[in-house]
Amino acid sequence: MTETLIVTELPEHACAAWPALPRLSPDDYLTQRERVDARGQLVVNLAPSYRYLSAGYYCSLLAEARSQRVIPSVRTIEDLSRKTLYGLAIQNLPAPAAGSSHDPPDTHRLVLHSYFGFSSRPEFDELCRRLFERFPAPILRIELRNGGNWHVGRLALVPRARLPESEREVFAQAFQRFVGRRWRRRTRRPNRYRYDLA
Repeated sequence: MTETLIVTELPEHACAAWPALPRLSPDDYLTQRERVDARGQLVVNLAPSYRYLSAGYYCSLLAEARSQRVIPSVRTIEDLSRKTLYGLAIQNLPAPAAGSSHDPPDTHRLVLHSYFGFSSRPEFDELCRRLFERFPAPILRIELRNGGNWHVGRLALVPRARLPESEREVFAQAFQRFVGRRWRRRTRRPNRYRYDLA
């Protein structure tokens, strides 16, 4: 059984840097049940839109109905649709380490992207990881604001199709790391005790 399936409308050449994983268009995923493996499979939904009632929204909804794991889930899509829904979750995050040498000293607002919990800027890796744990999404737009202390101002899901060309290679590398990490299996340590209690 294939463990990961990508749902995307991107042409073959745009996916060349990605792992050799099966792909279906959103329409094919919604209509061709026989081409979809089964329960437990991870579906990475890279549809061109996640808006309510869009094909991307329905792909996530159908994946959950098929007992597949999906990124982003319907809950993530809905939670990130309004700040009133995700605002409480971001209040407890530690202050991000913003304001590095990349940024002008008077910066009051920074925008960065999280790709499967990874950032193109190492100083934001911990923040991106924490946000990915709470809102698993292929691409998350993070707006940081400085009102004395840095804090997360807004979050938004970003479809892969809307990424600027300069960010697409970073996304491809993060995707490979994400898939590679999922395939890594933990090795069991041998029992060092002479006797076991049942």
